Amino acid sequence: MADYRAAPMSTANKAKQVLARGDLLVSQRSAFGIQLELQQLEEMGQDGEAIALSCGIPPIALEDPDYPIEQEQEQALLLKLIAAHQPNSHRLLALEAGANASITLFGLLGLTAMHADTVLHAVQTILSFPELTWGQSHIELGRNKDHDYCRFELEPDIKLGHKGQQLQEFCLLRDLVSSATLIEDIAGPDCTPIAVHLPFAPGPEEAMIQEHFGDCVLYQQDSASLLCAPGHFDRAPLRQNQAIYRAYLKLVQRVSADLRRQSRYVELVKRQLQLQAIIPDRETLAQALHVSPRTLARKLEAEGASFKELRREVQQSRAEQALRKGGLSMAVLAEQLGFADSAAFSRAFKSWTGHAPSAWSKLALTN
Repeated sequence: MADYRAAPMSTANKAKQVLARGDLLVSQRSAFGIQLELQQLEEMGQDGEAIALSCGIPPIALEDPDYPIEQEQEQALLLKLIAAHQPNSHRLLALEAGANASITLFGLLGLTAMHADTVLHAVQTILSFPELTWGQSHIELGRNKDHDYCRFELEPDIKLGHKGQQLQEFCLLRDLVSSATLIEDIAGPDCTPIAVHLPFAPGPEEAMIQEHFGDCVLYQQDSASLLCAPGHFDRAPLRQNQAIYRAYLKLVQRVSADLRRQSRYVELVKRQLQLQAIIPDRETLAQALHVSPRTLARKLEAEGASFKELRREVQQSRAEQALRKGGLSMAVLAEQLGFADSAAFSRAFKSWTGHAPSAWSKLALTN
C-alpha cells in the first residue's frame, strides 16, 4: 500500500518556523462528524441508516449528535462511502466534500473561529477542538522564507483494509480542500493558495481539481500541502472581533468539555437512561446501543461501574424529581422508572432513601 504521510521538507525549505500543529484524528468524536458522509450516501440513493448499522454505528447515533463515534466506525463508514461511489472516483468525492465544508457547518466552533484576530488563530481554534469537527489528518501550519504553508499527513499505522490507498487519498484530499475552503470563508475569496501539492499521480479527476484551484496544482510531491503567500496566516478574518471571539470560545470550551465527559461509556449510558421515556433494562439498552449485553457490561466494568448501579442512580434521581413536582400517580411513575408495578417501586424507593415515596414527598415539600 502506498504511504501518503508527508515526507520531510526539502533542504531548501529546512529553515522553517512551525506556527501550529493539531490532530483532526481522535479516538472518539461526536456523531455530528459523520452527518456529511451519511448525507452523501443518501444523495447516491443509498440507505444511510443501514450502512451505518453495518459499520457498528447504532440508530441512536443518527438521532443524538452528541453520541460518541469511534475512529474505526467512522473509517468503516468512509470506506462504504467510497465503495458506493463510481469506481476510482474517490478523489472527486473528496473534492466535493471539501468544497462543501463551509465554516457555518461547524456551528458554534465555526462562529468562534470567524471572529479570531488572525487566520492562524482561527485555524488554531478549530484544531483545538477536533471532537467538534471531522477529518483524519495531522496538520502543521508554518512558514519559511518563500511562503506560509499548511501540511497534511496521516498516522502511519491506520488499518484501512483493501481500500486503504483510496481512503488515504480521500482523507488527505478532503482535509486539504476543506481547509482551503474554511480559510477562504474566514478571510475572504482572495485568501487562496498560490500552490497545491498532492502526493499522488494525476487521475481522471485532474481537470476538476485544476478547475477548483486553478493552474497551481502539482502532483507526485513529497506531501499534501497548501502553499500560500508570505503573511497569509497573519491576515485578519472578515469578522474579526475579540470580544465576540472570547464569548463564543467560553461556550465552545463548555460544549467540548461535556463531549469529552460523555465519551466515557458511563456518561453515555447514564445519558441514554435519562433520555428514555421508560427506563430500559440492560438488554433493551444494549440493543439500542448496538452492542451485546456482555459488551455493555464489560465496557462499564472497565470504567469501574455496573449497569445495575447506574440504572438505580437514574431511577432514584428521576423518582425524586417526579415526587417533588407531583402530578403523577404511583402506577404511572413506576412504569416510567421501569418497575413492574407501584409496589415494586415503593419497596425499591424505601431501600434507597429509608422512606416510602409518599412520606419522602411530604418531607421534600416541607424542606
